[in-house]
Amino acid sequence: MKTRIQIALAALAALFLAWALGLLLAPEASHALISRGPYDPVSARMLGAMFLAWALLAAMAMRDPRGDRLRPLAWGTLVVVAVALYLMLGSHGMPPRDTNVVSLVAAVAAAAFLIYAELTAGRGGGPARHPHRPAAGTVEAPRRGGRRGGRSAAPAPGPGAKKAKETKKKVKKKVKKKTAGGTPAATGRGKTAAKKGPKKKKKPA
Repeated sequence: MKTRIQIALAALAALFLAWALGLLLAPEASHALISRGPYDPVSARMLGAMFLAWALLAAMAMRDPRGDRLRPLAWGTLVVVAVALYLMLGSHGMPPRDTNVVSLVAAVAAAAFLIYAELTAGRGGGPARHPHRPAAGTVEAPRRGGRRGGRSAAPAPGPGAKKAKETKKKVKKKVKKKTAGGTPAATGRGKTAAKKGPKKKKKPA
């Protein structure tokens, strides 16, 4: 599934890159393909810059195809296709040339596949989500045996647990001081007993 997602992203990036380079390098000829209105070099080059940014986003998503990257690319592409269809069939401002029709069909196919891949990944059937990324508020705990790779997410200690540890440490220190020094009454009795020594037994008469 991951390879198919990357192929769809590569097709989307190549499609938008081709239109971007055409609008940036040959804006007048590219404008004649997509519009019947008067030529405006600023609008044509700005549209080419937007398509170039869209192609870069698709190329960046190829390295790590996750659901949070596939969703905006797919739905944004469908919005562009919907506007193009309205301009072609509704207002008749875009001529229905072969290049335009093929581009729209390829964009719809790539976007539909990305949406399908994102939905299947949400159900646990695809690799679109990162497998080793822990949830928010958790830390990674190593597996038994010291092997790398498989790690389980352990809950992070909260502020209450830290305070409890500090109080335990203080109580332990106090107990150690008391046992080491002892009470003054006990120490005094021990000294007097040591001075007197053991009692002598009386001899029988």
